[in-house]
This record gives sequence, structure tokens and C-alpha cells, in this order.
Amino acid sequence: MDILCGINFSEGGGQAVQVAAQLTSRLGDRLVLVYADDPAAQGHSGAPAPADAPADAPADPHARRQALDAELQRRATSLQMTGIEVCAHLVENNVVNALLELADGLGPRLLVIGASLPEQTHPSFADSITARLLQQTHYPLLLVGNQVSHVASWLAQGSPLHALTMLDSSPAASAALAWLKDLRGRLPVHLHALQFFDPGAAAPAAEKLADAFLEQLQVRLGPDPAHGGEVSSRCIASFADVTRHLENELQAHPADLVVLGIDPRSLLEDTEGPSLLAQLLAQPSTLHLCVPAHRPPPAAERRLPEMQTLLVACDLSATSNHAATYHAYAMLRGRGGKVHLSHVCQDEALVPSARAALLALVPAQASLWGVTTEVHVQQGDHPGQALAELAENLAVDVLCLGTHGRSTFSQLLTGSTVADVHKHSTKPVLLVRDDVPF
Repeated sequence: MDILCGINFSEGGGQAVQVAAQLTSRLGDRLVLVYADDPAAQGHSGAPAPADAPADAPADPHARRQALDAELQRRATSLQMTGIEVCAHLVENNVVNALLELADGLGPRLLVIGASLPEQTHPSFADSITARLLQQTHYPLLLVGNQVSHVASWLAQGSPLHALTMLDSSPAASAALAWLKDLRGRLPVHLHALQFFDPGAAAPAAEKLADAFLEQLQVRLGPDPAHGGEVSSRCIASFADVTRHLENELQAHPADLVVLGIDPRSLLEDTEGPSLLAQLLAQPSTLHLCVPAHRPPPAAERRLPEMQTLLVACDLSATSNHAATYHAYAMLRGRGGKVHLSHVCQDEALVPSARAALLALVPAQASLWGVTTEVHVQQGDHPGQALAELAENLAVDVLCLGTHGRSTFSQLLTGSTVADVHKHSTKPVLLVRDDVPF
């Protein structure tokens, strides 16, 4: 399976990658690195590079993207030299959407993010990356703090994992226990569980209830795995001061990993102060794994990706009404995104004028719609292959082609050219009649 890790180039982001890589090695999974290059955060062309980007990243958007991709691939190659399988994606999107969309396509074992991601520093926990991911994701989310040296030591040395979880009768707690049961089948795990229950029972009854709970916990976990691992528990007759109880247990039973079952609806509670989850996650030296109550859907039912970036093959003849171009902007109007306008010239001398003509096609209201634009002019005799390669390099969501224009380029965008696009690109293609009113 895959472990999906959101990466940035800060020191804290590197710690998250370190933990994800070592966990990947222990589980025999594949590590998928994701760098989100948010166009909305970058603003217009010439905006400065992100704070976590390499210091020498250029300001030009295309050159900056190439520099970011080069740094991302360098880090992926370095991790591959440790003996794990690694792939890397540079995605033009915000961190939350980038991780969610890729996760829904891959169906990973878990997501990993660092506590130092820029968007984590929001004054409201409900607006942080963690909360926004937990409200939407189907997959467990591992949050890596800033002081995880002991965890890295556990991962590297192969000693048993010490995990702590909090249980009650909720579906979220059951989901957390199911994840731990699966993990115990793969790694040696010493598990300590806190069971919270209604304090209405008398002390003798509570003691019997604690014994019954431990017995039930052993049944739910199943037989002891071949890897071994101890199981202990403690019953707490109170639903108050959960954070304090957790802190006390972490002192008595130091844990490498705290596993929390999460109901996304609870993230909207406690609006007058820090939420319970925010308090529980305020332990920077401990890894926290948040397991959603709902199970991941089958692959066929996963969230369809939103259309964020479109590549348009533009016919610059005088007879074209540029329907494909304007349809592309209309698809992104109101929700934002990026349009790449492209043209292939057979004569290199026409490249400057073609670039100017593409810029003239950008609607005056594009910035008000939240849509940014880049233009690409290529010289060559095979427009289909050139467009397909550009679509792959830019990682666009859709390639838009106009048909029935009267120029040579437009005529080439039929028949063999469309076949070339399908042959060389994995991107969906939208064909727009160029003679329709717009």
C-alpha cells in the first residue's frame, strides 16, 4: 500500500518525511511525496516563491515550478537510496485539496503531515490543515510534531511500538481499534487502552466493569499476533478532563503513538474555546494518528477530482471564435483555477506574435473569477504529440480542443492529432465545436 506524505522544504516538513520514510520501510509500503504549489497563494506572475521553497527558486512561475520539481525529485532520489520505493508529485493546488484528491485516487494506508506546514499556524484550529483534512478524508491522518527523535529511533531500531488509545462505545473508537488490530498483525505493538464510561456505577461494580472491559478488549483484538506485544488497559469513570487523564497516562505509560478515533462532526464543536481534539493534539513530542469513523469507499465511489487546471489548444486564425478558450474559463469561473493557453507554430518566426495573440485571449474578468493564466508557444510539426506532452508535464486536469476551425492548425486538431493526444497523454480531452455561438 501507499503512505502519502505532504512535504514542504522546511525543517519541520523534513521531520514528517523522515517518519513517513521509516514507517514505509517497516511496513514494506511505497512512499508518495506531495508538494502543493498553491497558485492562489502565489498570486500573479512574478510573485515570490513560498517561504519553504529553495532559496534560489526563481520568481518566474514556470521556472519556479521547474526548480521546485527538481528539489522534490532530488529528495525523492535521496530517500530511494535508503532502499524504499518512492514517487513524488508536484501538484498545483492547496495542501488540503492536493492530499485529498491524490488519496482518493490511490487509497493509501494513511496520510502524513507535519505540524509546521504554513497553514497549520492558523489561530483557529477549525481552520487548520489538520481539521480541514479530518473533516473530509476517508483515511487515517498521522500528525508529526516537532520533537520526534524517540519515534525515529523506534522506527529505525525495529523495537516494539508503544501505542496508547482512548476507547468508548463510539464508532470512531471502534475504527481506531480496528486500525491498531491491523497494525499488530504487521509489527510488534505494546498497546495501552483507556476506557471511559459513565461513573454512575458503585466502586465494586466499576472494578468488575474494568475486568470485563479488558477481557472484551482482548476478544476484539483477536489472538496474539506472531510479532508479540502486550495489551493493558485502564478504566476511567468519567468523561470530564479527558485531556488531563491522557497527560497522566502518557507520564505513566510513555507512548510513541497516540491513536484517536475521530468523528468529523465533533470538529465543529467547542466553538467558545480550544476543542477537545485541539487539546489532545497539543503534544508536540508525540505522534498522533487520527482515524476517521467512516470507512474508505470502494475505488469506484471515491471523490471525483475537481477541475482546477485546464490546457487549451488555441486556434489563432482570424475565423476562429475561440469557443474552447472561453469554455475553459467558464468551467473555472467562480471557483478559481488555472488555464494554460497553448499554440504550436510550424514557423519559429511566428512564436512572438503567437504569444501576444494568446495573451489577448485572456478575459478581462479572469482575475475576478479567481482564474490565473499561463501561455505556452511551441515550435514543431506534430501538434498532437506536443500538446499531449505539455499536458503531462503541467499535470493538468483536462485538455480542451476546438474543432472545425479553418486554419491549418485547427485542421490538424482532428483525426490523427486527436489520436496522438490520446496515445501520448492520460488526460481527459474536451472537444468544443469552434463554430458554436459563444
